[in-house]
Amino acid sequence: MPGKFNVSQLMNEHSKKEGEDDALAFKIEHIHIEQILPSEFNNYSVDDVAELKASIELIGLQQNLLVRQMPENSTHGYTSYELISGHRRHKAITELVSEGKEGFQRVPCKIIKSIDDIQAELQLIFANSTARRLSDYELSRQAQRLKELLTELKNEGYKFTGKKREIIAGLLGVSASQIARYESINKNLAPELTTEFKKGNINITTAYEASRLDNGQQAEALKEHKIGATLTPDNVKKRREKVKKPEIDSLNPTVQELKPCPFCGEKAIDQSDSTGSGMASWRISCSGCKVFTPLYAHFYGGRDAALKAWNARV
Repeated sequence: MPGKFNVSQLMNEHSKKEGEDDALAFKIEHIHIEQILPSEFNNYSVDDVAELKASIELIGLQQNLLVRQMPENSTHGYTSYELISGHRRHKAITELVSEGKEGFQRVPCKIIKSIDDIQAELQLIFANSTARRLSDYELSRQAQRLKELLTELKNEGYKFTGKKREIIAGLLGVSASQIARYESINKNLAPELTTEFKKGNINITTAYEASRLDNGQQAEALKEHKIGATLTPDNVKKRREKVKKPEIDSLNPTVQELKPCPFCGEKAIDQSDSTGSGMASWRISCSGCKVFTPLYAHFYGGRDAALKAWNARV
């Protein structure tokens, strides 16, 4: 079942397909910290390792790093290893060594004998998802990357049972509907709001609701957020609900949603019965450059005529 699908199964099956039955076999060695390079796939936070550093200094490293040997590189002059799991531990030890504590220079590592890039990244994702609590932003990025990796495996001929979204949900231990929310955020949330989400300034629900706004609405929400307005799921949702299709005149239900301004592209405004003329009249105007249609009194077709005129560019 998709919910029971895990990274070990993925990697084991992937290895068998390649004829690498010993892909996950490993040995433990003490490797100099300078030979261990952080993975380019690691997008997880390694900030604030003060407590971890103090713990390692007091009682030593309690969990080995997981690495794989990198191709020989003559510019280094020594064998290098890519760090697969343990980036926070690696940073803590690096800081200890930089402070003169040379006893930590050689680090116990599990060396995976044979592993390809997809396996390495899956292992990295799985290690981070089980070793510590991830932020909602990290989970959303993790879901996106898992989707990409599963697509790569499928292109290599790997056969999946179940839907991709359900498999990812099973790997991350969340619901499929939560994965759908992550997908909306990753695909549609504006970069500036994504930054706020990453910093923890807006929560997952707010980020999801904001991702359902159009670009202009997101820009407006961000502007208000920057000047002190708090973004919440409710006020973001209300912003979306404000944009509704205009009511259609019952005499002519074929009138469509207002088109944007033909001159500046901004949103059109229905100024029905707001002209101050003393009688029921309608006009449509641009929210940007302020161009507008003539007034249409009720006996000249009223609101329906104004909508038609605007959309027909009369």
